[in-house]
Amino acid sequence: NRFDIDAVIKQKRGMFDDFKFKLGSSDYQHTEKTKEGEPATDFKNRSLESRVSVSHNNWSGWEGNLGLQKKKEKFSALSSSTGRADTVPTTQSRSLAAFIVEQKRFGDVVASFGGRIENVTRTPEAQFQLAKRDFQLNSASVGALWELKDGYGIVASYSTAQIAPTTEELYSNGPHESTATFDIGNVNLRKEKKKN
Repeated sequence: NRFDIDAVIKQKRGMFDDFKFKLGSSDYQHTEKTKEGEPATDFKNRSLESRVSVSHNNWSGWEGNLGLQKKKEKFSALSSSTGRADTVPTTQSRSLAAFIVEQKRFGDVVASFGGRIENVTRTPEAQFQLAKRDFQLNSASVGALWELKDGYGIVASYSTAQIAPTTEELYSNGPHESTATFDIGNVNLRKEKKKN
């Protein structure tokens, strides 16, 4: 089950041209069964995510948007018969991010840049005696489009991104019946870094 609310106010107010708000709530669950048809693992995931952003058209020629994004999630994959964390322990995840995306035209060239800072925490319930993890993530991009003529141009861009390991990547330790695998996480995983 998923519920979403999207709101947009398109009216120039001071330095900004519009305001956007999004709120999403989801409640997901399924049970994996053995090949004999017996319930094996109950997967549950509840999340609440919100996003607020404002846009502008002309700050000394720059146009773009900036905003905040927040997410709270509770995930588990427990034994159907015992309730033990035979696959993934019950874990609370929280994230808070701020972002900005801007672009400006310089003659035949359109320059752009973006940035995002985010904090992610993953906290297993105390009964599972697993370490809480905290990740500080930074992502950025720059680019330029040189317009040669209608429909043709040359683009150059560079981006770097950091991604926190998922709950499953950190804390999995048990069978996954649907894929016929035994998943083993690593609580010491560090953030992933990408460059393009």
